[in-house]
Amino acid sequence: MDTEHFVIRRAEPGDCRALASLAGQLGYPMQTSEIERQLSSMAKEGGQAVFVAELPGHGIVGWIHMMPRQLLYSPRLAEIGGLVVDASHRRKGVGRALIHAGEQWAKGHGYSRIVVRSNAVRKEAHDFYPSLGYDSVKTQKVYRKELKGQQRAARRHGKLRT
Repeated sequence: MDTEHFVIRRAEPGDCRALASLAGQLGYPMQTSEIERQLSSMAKEGGQAVFVAELPGHGIVGWIHMMPRQLLYSPRLAEIGGLVVDASHRRKGVGRALIHAGEQWAKGHGYSRIVVRSNAVRKEAHDFYPSLGYDSVKTQKVYRKELKGQQRAARRHGKLRT
């Protein structure tokens, strides 16, 4: 398959079921309603983009999420928030086409650098990104803490301003 057989376009609200299914393949199971809320929120806030690869007769076979990243100690850059191609359509140019769309979006928004984070278990991704000119620049651990109910408690104690 080459890029002439599928179309890369912006994600639309009607794509949410497919986006959720693909998020599950990426390892992040999501309900369609959750994806709908996220996509709607991104559209309202602006500044981010989700592109899909649509293959006639198969529907959406991949997506990429592009987002801005601004850190105190670094110039503004674009980040790939997620990239996934349906397992049955990998190694056919879909991922490359999605990356190209993301890079064009980044250039069009004045970014001169893109970063992507890839889980250590994603061995195929560790070959894929360098093949497109991405350099591995850091190995790190990611820590997470769930803050259920923390905002309400902080507001009650006057520690959180909104």
